[in-house]
This record gives sequence, C-alpha cells and structure tokens, in this order.
Amino acid sequence: MTAVVLFVSCAAPLRIEKMRVNSNEFVFKTSTRTATVTTKKDFRQKLFNAKDFNKTLIQSLEFSKLYSINPSGDDYTITAELTHWFQPPFGLDFHTDLRVKYTIYFHGKSIYEKDLESHSVAKFKESLSGPKRSKISMEKAVKQNIEMFLTDISKL
Repeated sequence: MTAVVLFVSCAAPLRIEKMRVNSNEFVFKTSTRTATVTTKKDFRQKLFNAKDFNKTLIQSLEFSKLYSINPSGDDYTITAELTHWFQPPFGLDFHTDLRVKYTIYFHGKSIYEKDLESHSVAKFKESLSGPKRSKISMEKAVKQNIEMFLTDISKL
C-alpha cells in the first residue's frame, strides 16, 4: 500500500497554478505590446517539461499585463531556454536549482537577454512525502524564476 502511494505521488505532474505568478505586486500598467512566447529546451523528466513552463510563463505575463500574448503577427518574441536544473534524488529538505535564459526580440532583433537562476527549498515539515517535497521545491523554483524575470523586464 505504501509503495502505491509513493508511486502515485511521484507520477503527479507539477501544478501550473502553484508556479504561476499572480501576485498583485507584479501587476503593471496595461501594455500595448504583444508577444509570442516559446520555450526552447525541455527537461528530460516526466513531472516538468517545456510545455508546462511555457504555459506558466504565458499566464504570468498575461496577469502582469507587461505583454499581451498573441500567437501570430507580433512585434515581440519572448524565448525561455531552460539551461540548468538540479535536484538531488533524495533528502530531508529538497533543494532545487533552476536557470533559465530569457531573450526578448523586437522585430527579430534581441533587445533583452539574461540568465536568471533561482534556488528553492522544500523543508521536511512541508510534507512527509519525499516526492511531494521534490514537487513543491520545483514549483517554488519556477515561480521564483518567473518573478525575477517579470521584475527585470518591468524596468525596460
């Protein structure tokens, strides 16, 4: 029975609503800039992939009102390249390191390029289940990374 519970909790994907930035502190004035968003590189794991990161980034950008997301005919293109992810396979506290290279293009010319690295920890007290702590730590790292990106581009 315990093995089944651990297996099910390992297989549960990360939750986009836990990674999305939807705090009022990141809501900026409405922008007339529209953009497409693509994530270039995928992780080789089942719980988290480029498609989920892309969806989370799009939802966070829409909420922040920095860019309107329109899949075609846009002046701006935002790319996110997942360049580094590390998380130990076991431990009492799960640490996650995540590095994403963000680039913003305006009519094909790069106007912003930066690697942002986030680090998060899910403590043992957050969940007794190791797989769940792993998931919590990854969700925190993604959210923190996107928050850093939104704060940075709000200054452009």
